[in-house]
Amino acid sequence: MCKDYELRLLSIVETSSDLVGIAEMSGRYIYMNRSFRDILEISDDSVQGSHMFEWHSPNHRASLMKTVLATAREVGLWSGESSLHTKSGKDIPVILTVYAHTNHDVVEYYSTLIRLLSTMNSEEDASVSRMLLRRTIQVQESERQRLAKELHDGVGQSLYSILLGLQYLQGHSTLDSERILLQQWIDELHKGISIVKLFAHQLRPHSLDQLGLIPAIEQLIARIRALDDKLQVRILTNFEPSQRFHDSIETNVFRIVQEALHNILKHAKAKKVEIALALDEETLVLSVQDNGSGFPTDEPKEGLGLRHMEERAYALDGSLNIFSAKHMGTTIKLKIPLKEETH
Repeated sequence: MCKDYELRLLSIVETSSDLVGIAEMSGRYIYMNRSFRDILEISDDSVQGSHMFEWHSPNHRASLMKTVLATAREVGLWSGESSLHTKSGKDIPVILTVYAHTNHDVVEYYSTLIRLLSTMNSEEDASVSRMLLRRTIQVQESERQRLAKELHDGVGQSLYSILLGLQYLQGHSTLDSERILLQQWIDELHKGISIVKLFAHQLRPHSLDQLGLIPAIEQLIARIRALDDKLQVRILTNFEPSQRFHDSIETNVFRIVQEALHNILKHAKAKKVEIALALDEETLVLSVQDNGSGFPTDEPKEGLGLRHMEERAYALDGSLNIFSAKHMGTTIKLKIPLKEETH
């Protein structure tokens, strides 16, 4: 009976219009359904042993290999945009979703579900795509929040307790050599505590949950100034700092600002950055503008930063546009419909 059920299920998958694949732990395919093989223009014999990202365009392949399986192992699934690269050399835009199937927390295999962007014209298809992406981001943020709390409340508090113990010993020591050695250890512990706080903040800033979007961005700006005191960063807004939005909006807007500032520090060689946040009727508008080196937007995007920003905007039913040119700086503009999300 079980065998009959498996065969029936396989026959359904084989004739599905969606592209379906099964891969082993290494990421190598052991099965592709007919739609998948047809779109890639390959035979059944070509499936065995090919890596799941081998069939994606070179522009996406490296970033997919770096993040997808790691994310799927950690949170259960990954979803985002990519392009399939066919045998004849055509690139076909798709939505890729990778699921990790586990047994006792050990990944046994991966399944991939791929839908062509050209066929996703209905509101229902777009909604499913956004729901998957939204769920992926939500699970990632929950895990970051958990790790940040463990770092702060666990590792951070343990290090602080050791610090108090060393300070007590130093205060009761009668030998100069002991006090000097203890001070060296105390200095190292201070550095360690600062690093733990920094990691916890990068994972999930406490101010974002407690105070909201504007205070969290202001705290981020303060940290940026500490890293580069020559970079002038300011924030402009037409609403009160205490204004709160839906958690998903605050989280994703903060991450987009964080990614934009990271890219500016790493690549732009900018002297000034202006972050503007505005409420325009039922739309939240974010603009991050720098006077740095810029880049040609018509060339393929390298790295994951810009793609992650685009995915977060897409998950919120928003739009993200990037305006840049060499030696002309860069402006990132995000628009998110608020609907009933503001509170």
